[in-house]
Amino acid sequence: MLKDYIQGIRAAYTKDFVSKDITRRQIAVATYLIDKLALRAGNEKGDDEADTVCCCTLKVENVKPMPPNILKFDFLGKDSIRYQNEVEVELPVFKVIQQF
Repeated sequence: MLKDYIQGIRAAYTKDFVSKDITRRQIAVATYLIDKLALRAGNEKGDDEADTVCCCTLKVENVKPMPPNILKFDFLGKDSIRYQNEVEVELPVFKVIQQF
């Protein structure tokens, strides 16, 4: 059923890359990363859990923007497996990541 809605979802988050509301921009970029890079959404961890990272818990030190539009990711993912990747992203996504 997702195939019937995905174009609308992509249009909505793409529009929000330039929203004046920072929360909408954050949600738009997170949705883009989940959609295009298949990153897990993730959530906050307890003190007794490994310090793994997912899309919604990325920190500044986990993503390095490299002009003109490359994002370099480096973090521990699920099961403490290191995720390292350099990805070309759309320019609006790159600009928003730089703002964050």
